[in-house]
Amino acid sequence: MSSSGAKAPGDAYSHGAIGFHWLTAAIVLTLIPLGVAMGRVDPGPTMDFIYTLHESLGIVVWPLVVARLIYRLKTPPPPMQADIPKLMKLAAELTHWALYAGLLVNPILGYLGVSTFGATIDFFWLGELPNLMAKNEPLSELILGAHKLIGLLMALALCAHIGGALFHHFIRKDRTLLRMLGR
Repeated sequence: MSSSGAKAPGDAYSHGAIGFHWLTAAIVLTLIPLGVAMGRVDPGPTMDFIYTLHESLGIVVWPLVVARLIYRLKTPPPPMQADIPKLMKLAAELTHWALYAGLLVNPILGYLGVSTFGATIDFFWLGELPNLMAKNEPLSELILGAHKLIGLLMALALCAHIGGALFHHFIRKDRTLLRMLGR
């Protein structure tokens, strides 16, 4: 298929893949600014709200990504357009897998970090989740530092992912972005 933008049969993602993608995107695009805000808000109800929402969404994203990966194994994505250079395809693959890795590792680190800090996770104001480890504040600092670093790296990978999609759409004028929109 050329970069003309003409749709070829079967080149769009499945409805399930599209749903998983945009639900994950909505959660991640909420988690990142909440994570940034967590360290910049004074203690009180606003901080409590931000922490609860960030931690709860972090708990939700893990099984969502596991389900998404299982779905991807059962329903492989359509191949990338043949005219996309190999280096660009490699960059896209590496970015996707970096995002998947971060989405699997970072929620676990966040949960472990909260546990070793000695706090609990109030899951969407419905009840507290059990701590996974005993209180150990020095360990918590290390874990939450890794969580923060991975979050930053994920934000950079997300910028590359979004930038790549926009590059394909506006510069290359191909179907890469349209395929994830179901068009």
